[in-house]
Amino acid sequence: MVNQIQVIHEWLLAYPQKRAQRWFEREYDPASQQEKWYFGNKFKGNRQILQKATRRNALFLSTAIQLNNDQLKPVFNWFQQKLTVIGLTSQLIPTLSIAQCQTEGGKQKMMAFLNAADLSIVDIQLKTQALDKKTIQHEPSKPYREQNEWDKVVPIHFFHTRHDTQEWVPLSLKNNESEGTQKLFALAGHWLDILEKGKILLVDELESSLHPLMVRFLMSLLHHPEMNKNNAQLILTTHETPILDSQLFRHDQIWFVEKNSENATQLYPLSDFIPRKLTVRSFFYQLIKNRYKILFINFNELSFLLRRFDKLIHKDYN
Repeated sequence: MVNQIQVIHEWLLAYPQKRAQRWFEREYDPASQQEKWYFGNKFKGNRQILQKATRRNALFLSTAIQLNNDQLKPVFNWFQQKLTVIGLTSQLIPTLSIAQCQTEGGKQKMMAFLNAADLSIVDIQLKTQALDKKTIQHEPSKPYREQNEWDKVVPIHFFHTRHDTQEWVPLSLKNNESEGTQKLFALAGHWLDILEKGKILLVDELESSLHPLMVRFLMSLLHHPEMNKNNAQLILTTHETPILDSQLFRHDQIWFVEKNSENATQLYPLSDFIPRKLTVRSFFYQLIKNRYKILFINFNELSFLLRRFDKLIHKDYN
């Protein structure tokens, strides 16, 4: 657990023999403004040196790896090699998808993936060209890589077949294809990567700019035993209840996020309180009717705040 200044709480539980071992734990105490440290008897390494070398805004795990702690390397490697995190997917850069298309075999995999989503693509063409940095208006708040400002740029064209002449027609992915198609192409590289390597993909708001059927298509690949032979997993956040279908998710796979009276976030699964005979679809119908109080809006308070805000605006401008 971290904030913008420092690490508040960090710990590691290991299960080498199916029983929990607490290897280390650190926690910031606001009263004393000091960190409290604990090392279990199974932890290996010079504890004093590692503790002293760990800055307040740095993870102990990262510090230990920098100081060549062999015991924690498998843990660090798991995060580095098995976990992929995608933040706001509207800002997703198609780096993996472009790399996939660099070889003929990789391009065929990409086309098969996209055509399974009914995009009707007959070819993908990449043309690498030198970047003219004079034409770029750089935003200081963003690093160059977030703006696709590499030393070289890669224009991407999808080829489609005209129904009357059977001619192949190139369309620029950036300028002619829809935002949903652009996003699906950017996600495709990650999907192929996790399916091939059995990784875990964490995605924030997967449904953004994607048709609900495209979201179902992406999730169904992970449930397909032939497509997902390496047990890849997906963790996603969503605001769209229609995609939470019982045909795709078990009740214990759907978790809710709720703010409690102390403004802290609580997580709990749908299986904790949904009756067994109630389907997910009928549950959300009851949710809309406010039978289950997952989200409560005080409309009287909201109306009061809006009236107060309206008065403040008129006061400032009159």
